[in-house]
Amino acid sequence: MLEPRRANKDSSYTYIWLMDPIVKNADYSYSGILSQVYSSEDTKKYISMHNECLVSPQFAYRVKQGSW
Repeated sequence: MLEPRRANKDSSYTYIWLMDPIVKNADYSYSGILSQVYSSEDTKKYISMHNECLVSPQFAYRVKQGSW
């Protein structure tokens, strides 16, 4: 996870999850990751807490590492 150095203009923070390398068929969803450690009940609770903190939709970008 890449953490922001400062707040955005609207006082929110943008975090970036960088998967490197991508593992084929891996489940990178919040629920998939949390359910490996927490009970189903706790996973739902933490997903709810996360969703309540969002100020805008999430975005996903597919990128490719450059050759330099």
